[in-house]
Amino acid sequence: MSELSSRLRQPPFSALTLTSRRQVLASLEGDPFARAIGFALGAAALLALGLAALGLWVTLLSELRDERGDFFDLEAQGMTPEMLRAQLRIRTLALLVFSVLAGVALGLVLSRLVVSLVHVTAGTGTPDPPLVLQPGWDVIALALAGLVMGAGLLAELSVHGAFRRETPERVPWSLE
Repeated sequence: MSELSSRLRQPPFSALTLTSRRQVLASLEGDPFARAIGFALGAAALLALGLAALGLWVTLLSELRDERGDFFDLEAQGMTPEMLRAQLRIRTLALLVFSVLAGVALGLVLSRLVVSLVHVTAGTGTPDPPLVLQPGWDVIALALAGLVMGAGLLAELSVHGAFRRETPERVPWSLE
């Protein structure tokens, strides 16, 4: 590239303005505004992952509280506490898997919509070079693994502490 660059600086091409894609890319990557936007989007993504794990945990805790009467009946009918914990683990895992799959699908759809919106609003012509959606799959996989591990740990700690009494816990508003 340096030979081409040196020839373009000689006459008759010396009157032209020379712009390379590498220089443009380097200037865009070092732009503080672009870096700030990337940082803000990354922070928002981490916050969303944290809220997702918290939401799953609150769902599990409310399920444990709201279904105490059903759990009491199941224990009274002979279901062991370990069986009840296994059922809660399976329900939580199913909810987590569905949520992750739905979140990834929604993220892909929204990403494609954003790219098409930028195509429309970027200018009157076709962008050169063309805009291409390039999800960072390695970062996405790492973030999802963190979400699954964090939510799984919260769920396991909550489920592990449930049903630890020798006799089933009676619901205070029970008719019995």
